[in-house]
Amino acid sequence: MTQKLQKGHDGHKKITGNKRFILTDIIGRVWSAFLSKANEAEKTAFLNHMCKFATMKARPKVYTVIIADKGFESRKLERELSKLGFKLYSMKRDKRLNKTTNLDVQQESIQSYLNKQISKFRWIVEQVHCHLNKARRLLLNFERTTKSHIAFVHLQLIRLIVRRISRRR
Repeated sequence: MTQKLQKGHDGHKKITGNKRFILTDIIGRVWSAFLSKANEAEKTAFLNHMCKFATMKARPKVYTVIIADKGFESRKLERELSKLGFKLYSMKRDKRLNKTTNLDVQQESIQSYLNKQISKFRWIVEQVHCHLNKARRLLLNFERTTKSHIAFVHLQLIRLIVRRISRRR
């Protein structure tokens, strides 16, 4: 039985439909993509998906650190993710950070040092979302089922990987 695409309305972000989430590594390879209803809390949807992701057999065991926006910061989420074996770093955008080199760790706290080092990777997810939104098929939800929408996300990611490989040659 295929799961019908469920829609909701998020009054805060003024979104009707659903929200798309992706898990990427530092290079920009997408390991997982999922949808949630727009009226479902992002933390709840993220935690539900991470429970499924942790039990996947094909999941690489190397990835244990999750870098997320400040909106995902909560003690409950950190506790639940640590039970699954993940460490959550929630980051705030710092407008002063353009390039960070030669940091003096002794003058700054370890957390701010980590924020500056990890913030270099913060825009990778947004770049992948930009590539996904270039596909007209994914810009609007034409699909009736969740599986077909995720399948088109994977097709667009295959196109992205093929394009990256062809540029290197």
